[in-house]
Amino acid sequence: MKLYLTLIIVFFLSTNTSAQKNNYRVQVDHINKTLHIETCFKQAPDYLHTISRNAEKLIQNIKWNDKPIQHRNRYINLPDGKQGCLTYSVNSKQQRSRLNNSSINKQHPHDTVLEISDWLWKSDVYNQYSEVTITFLHDTGVNVSAPWPLISRNTNKTEYFVKYTPDSWVGYIGFGIFDILELDISNSKFNLAIINGNNSFNKDSITDWIQQMTGAVASIGNGFPIKEVQVMVLLIKGTRGTVPWGQVNRHGGSGVFFVVNPDKSHRELISDWTAAHEFSHLLLPYTPDDRWLSEGFASYHQNISRARTGLLDEKSTWEKLLAGFERGQKTANKYNAPTLKYAKGRNRMQMYWGGAVIALKADVALQQATNGRNSLSQALDKLSDCCLDSSQEWTARETFARLDKITNTRIFSQLYYQEVKKQSYPHYQQMLKELGIIQKYNGHIILDDSAEKAHIRKKIING
Repeated sequence: MKLYLTLIIVFFLSTNTSAQKNNYRVQVDHINKTLHIETCFKQAPDYLHTISRNAEKLIQNIKWNDKPIQHRNRYINLPDGKQGCLTYSVNSKQQRSRLNNSSINKQHPHDTVLEISDWLWKSDVYNQYSEVTITFLHDTGVNVSAPWPLISRNTNKTEYFVKYTPDSWVGYIGFGIFDILELDISNSKFNLAIINGNNSFNKDSITDWIQQMTGAVASIGNGFPIKEVQVMVLLIKGTRGTVPWGQVNRHGGSGVFFVVNPDKSHRELISDWTAAHEFSHLLLPYTPDDRWLSEGFASYHQNISRARTGLLDEKSTWEKLLAGFERGQKTANKYNAPTLKYAKGRNRMQMYWGGAVIALKADVALQQATNGRNSLSQALDKLSDCCLDSSQEWTARETFARLDKITNTRIFSQLYYQEVKKQSYPHYQQMLKELGIIQKYNGHIILDDSAEKAHIRKKIING
C-alpha cells in the first residue's frame, strides 16, 4: 500500500515584532517527494523569505487565501497584519544538488534528503527569541530525521523544538522509510538515521562505525562535546571510496551527514578517516570566516582521536600527520596564499594541514609551558563547557582569545599573530625532530624516545 505524506506547516505569529511563535504541523508525500505547505496567520508578517537560491526552483503553486500570488528574489510578500493562510508546494525532485541525480533517485525512490532553507521559508520576525515547535505527522513506517532537539517520537508523530540558528547555516532533514537509532555514547545522544533505500546493508556495521568514531572524538575531552547530534547516513552504491562525502552541519543544531558505499567491508569503514574528521569539527565553535582553524584542528584530531582509542598505532598516527603536513607545504609552495589566514579554494591543502600544524604547535607549547599540567585536549574540553552550544559565529581570533583565558596563557594569540597572520605555512620540521619523529624514506618514520620532547609526543597520543 502506498504511504502518502503531505507536508503542512502552520505558523502562528505573535503580534510582538521582536519574536514569533510557531506551531508547525507537518505531513510529507514521500512517494512523490513533494511537500505541500500551509502557513496561517492571525496577523500576517510583511513577508516570508529564504536565503536559498535553490528554493526558488522548488516552490510552486503559491496562494494567499486561495488566490495565486508570486514570489520574487526569494521573498513572498504578504498583506501585513491581515488574517489568512499562505499555501505552496515544494517539489524536491527539482533540487539541483549532489543529492538529486539519477543514481540516488534509482536507489532511493521514496527517500528524500532536503536542505532546510529550501523548504522552510521564514518570516521577517524570526529571531533568537522565537518560540518554534514542529510536529511531523506521518504514516506507520515513515521516519523523519532533523537536527532540532527532539521533543517526542512515536509511530505516527515526530515533534521537535526548532532551535534558532542564523539562516546562512546549513542543515538537512531526511524523510522516508528508514530506521532511526538512538545511541547513547559518552553522555551524548546521537539520533542515527540509516537511509538505505533499496540497498542491502549491515546495520550493526554502520552502528559500530558511528559508535567507534564518536567514541574516538569523545576521548579528546571528558566525553563528547555536544549533547545531542543528528547523524544521517545515506547509502549509495557505485560511489568512489568508502565514505566519499561527509559534512558537519549547524542549522538548528549539530548534525553530521555521510554518504557511504554499502558494498565496502566493515574493516574498510572503520579504517576510513572521514567520520573522525567530521565529528572533530564539533570540538570547536563555528568559524565560517576562518576555515583553516576548523579544518586544521579537525585534520589534527581525526588522527589523534583514533590513536587514543587504538584505531591507529603511534607510528601510523605520526606518519599520517607528517604526510598531511607535507601535502600542505607542497600546496603552499605552489600556489602560496599570502598567509595561512587567507588560504582557501585552491589552497585547500595549505588550509587543512597548515591549521593542523598550528594545532600541534599549540598542544606542544601548552604542555611545555605548564610542565604537562595542561594540554590542547583539556583546553578544548573546557571550551565545550562555555562556547559550543550557541547560535554565535566565531572568528579564530575570538576562539584563541577564549582558549588563552581558559589556559591562563597567551600561547594561542601568539600563534595567531606570529604564524597565522604572518606566515603562509608554519614551520614544523624542527618541532617534529624535538618530539622524536624522524623521517626516513617513502613517508616512513622512526620514533626516538630519547628526544628532548618525546614525553610530550607520548602524552599527545595517550591523552
